[in-house]
Amino acid sequence: MKKFNKNLVIIGSNEYCEKNNQYFFRSGLEPQMDDLAQYFTHTYHYSPKSIYTFRGFQFGSHVKVCPFSIKHHENHVELFNRLSEYWGSIKKIHNTHKDAIFMVFFPDSYIGLISVLYLKIKRANFFIRVTSNQLEEMRVRGNKWYRKCLYFFVKPIYYIFVKWLFKKHVQIYTGKKIFYTDKYSYAVHSSNLKISDIKEKQIIEKTKYALYYVGRFDRYKGLIHAIRAFSQITSNVTLHIIGFGNDEDTQQIKNEIDRSSAKENIEFIGQVSYGEELFAYYDKADILLVPAIYETQGKTYLEAMARGVAVVASRTGGIPLIVKHNKNGLLVEPGNEKEIADAVDLLINNSQLRKELIRQGYLVARESTIEKITELTIQAIKPQII
Repeated sequence: MKKFNKNLVIIGSNEYCEKNNQYFFRSGLEPQMDDLAQYFTHTYHYSPKSIYTFRGFQFGSHVKVCPFSIKHHENHVELFNRLSEYWGSIKKIHNTHKDAIFMVFFPDSYIGLISVLYLKIKRANFFIRVTSNQLEEMRVRGNKWYRKCLYFFVKPIYYIFVKWLFKKHVQIYTGKKIFYTDKYSYAVHSSNLKISDIKEKQIIEKTKYALYYVGRFDRYKGLIHAIRAFSQITSNVTLHIIGFGNDEDTQQIKNEIDRSSAKENIEFIGQVSYGEELFAYYDKADILLVPAIYETQGKTYLEAMARGVAVVASRTGGIPLIVKHNKNGLLVEPGNEKEIADAVDLLINNSQLRKELIRQGYLVARESTIEKITELTIQAIKPQII
């Protein structure tokens, strides 16, 4: 594809940190943005700047990283107090880049929603990258009864408002189309895989099998259910946990491990950078657990498929659009610990099934690369940039 004579401005809510004039992100979508950026004259990425430092992805030199704000709001009260600040930020960004095309990540903790609203009012040239369903995540996050009640009252109003925001603007959904299914809406298998990341490995019988969890420690990711299910598995297995979360969520996971009757076979690894380091762990894995209570799509099971790892995932959100039960993975009901344990035992005891799921998984991974995502995105927005 050719390079377009147009600037791209990306707006998101995931924090970045600066260290020694280097910028680090860890939302998981940066490699996709980095690949897309090479087709534009200049690319600017606006996101909240963290007051902490951490490990993460680095953009190439063709992406200029700029602060949307100093740190991210921590709760809804702080969000309300910072609305005018956020509105002023998107106003300043728009005034600086009026001739650019904007890509806004949505809802992105309301920063995306605020940005889309401003750009809609100003009739700016923008498209939306829909990465999650804010309402569904609100419904399950924290397991609070009032959230579930609020969900049913807010949902109709929220959907009407968002559909007005999105009308006649290109929307690229992660996994499942949520608000529109018309000619402006597209869906991608969101992943950070490159074609070169896909490597087949020899499947051998073992005396002990390695289960892995890769992801954040938020409640709706369901890791607690995987830890509880682990003690019910009859096969000889170990569980290895990769990821990160806030202090409260991380401590909750560590407490759950300490309470487990099988804790001597659980390894808490923590955060691992995407790339060779993470793929080295996938190469050690036999089965990946994706025990989400809700997931718009998820990326880890695609990464696992690319390295010959069998997948056990929840039947929720956009996951079943990609993980097909008994074809390229096994699906279980969200939060059902017995089903998770039974699925793992089935895969270990039925090597023929495991090998077939892995073989089909490679085919899915090949259709879910960054190159495929960039190609679809360019085709979707081409009328806006030529």
